[in-house]
Amino acid sequence: MRDWGDGLPQELLECIAGRLTSAGDAAAFRLINRSWKAALPFSRFAPVQMLPFDPNSPEVAVTFSRPTHDGVGETFTRNLPAVRGKVVCGSSCGWVALMDEAGSLTLLNPFTGATAELPPANATVAANSRRRARASVVDGRSRWVLETSPDGLQLGQEEEQQPVVTLGEMRHVFFREIVLSSPPDSGGVCVAMAVLAASRAVMYCRVGPGGAWTRLNSRLPGCVSTAVHCRGNKFLALGYNGEVSICECDTDGDMAAAGAAYMGGTIVPPRLFCRRGYLMVDGELHLVGTSRRRFQNAATTYRTHVYKCNVLGRTPAWTRVKKLEWTSQKKGKPRKDKKFDQMTLLVSNRFTTGCSGPTLSGLASNSVYFCEPMYATPEDPHHRIEIGHVDNGTSEYQQRIQQGSEQSLCWIQPSIWTQRYV
Repeated sequence: MRDWGDGLPQELLECIAGRLTSAGDAAAFRLINRSWKAALPFSRFAPVQMLPFDPNSPEVAVTFSRPTHDGVGETFTRNLPAVRGKVVCGSSCGWVALMDEAGSLTLLNPFTGATAELPPANATVAANSRRRARASVVDGRSRWVLETSPDGLQLGQEEEQQPVVTLGEMRHVFFREIVLSSPPDSGGVCVAMAVLAASRAVMYCRVGPGGAWTRLNSRLPGCVSTAVHCRGNKFLALGYNGEVSICECDTDGDMAAAGAAYMGGTIVPPRLFCRRGYLMVDGELHLVGTSRRRFQNAATTYRTHVYKCNVLGRTPAWTRVKKLEWTSQKKGKPRKDKKFDQMTLLVSNRFTTGCSGPTLSGLASNSVYFCEPMYATPEDPHHRIEIGHVDNGTSEYQQRIQQGSEQSLCWIQPSIWTQRYV
């Protein structure tokens, strides 16, 4: 008897696949038969890199790069009008955060073109950053003017002594990085947390109409370097030396529900030469870092290490990870389906928050993909990916992805059931 699923047109199958609402539905869809599997190839959902773009270009063409088995990578370009006149200040949940020279914020899904608005920078945000700035109108446009130097010293009162904040400086004055709790179009409550420039405080808001930034003291002994979404309305604020603070955001108007707990006496950070990325995997905080060993009359060696910590557990502690694999959420053991238990981590140089996913076509398992080598500079003539092997800590470098490209902006991991981007 002929399977009824074989008679459906390929165009109809692709249309159905584009309307799936969960990764579970996508996996079940692919199990029907070969034609259904071909309509929803997982290779199209592999993470991509967003390469630098000219915010003043009238074409606003943004190039993306996807890893391939041969190491060369493949690129594709999308015209995204929403990025015109803006700088990227965060990437999470398949969306990027964009900020213009006036401090207005936009969330963009670069694969579907969908957008969502966030509250703009205001006097409260400016007052909580190390470099104080005030709103002004310059040449008929809303801009920000600096009142303090990079060291926090007060500048003169004359107009020529208070420079205008340029677009390239906005991340160093206002929002250093923005992290989301979920995709804005997921149908649930989406909370955005903003890491400010050189501040112990963070700001958070509920994405959607009427949202407003709320200040929250992280309780860290120093400035917040990055933030990671943990669970529900909980985020982790992380310091430059690996300190951890659990921040709970209020989204219902009950200010007593918001607060932060510093875990300094409980979680001792591992010793690393450089902390390069944080991400949540299976409910545990993962830290990707690099150690350095210097021998007499010999070259310095660098090794990539991965640690994990159950921050919300009874006795949280960092442990070394030698094998990356998905685990069963109920028993904490490797999944029985060995085909999907291998995992790859992806870390951006510009933003400390990374992402993870099952090993797909073009990605090596049990490895960490860095957008750039640790000591890459914007003057490097070609773009390369550093691949750190978790089992032995060694690194290799892929071939040049695009001639003449500068440092990659960030990794973007599309939702596994969203395919309308290529």
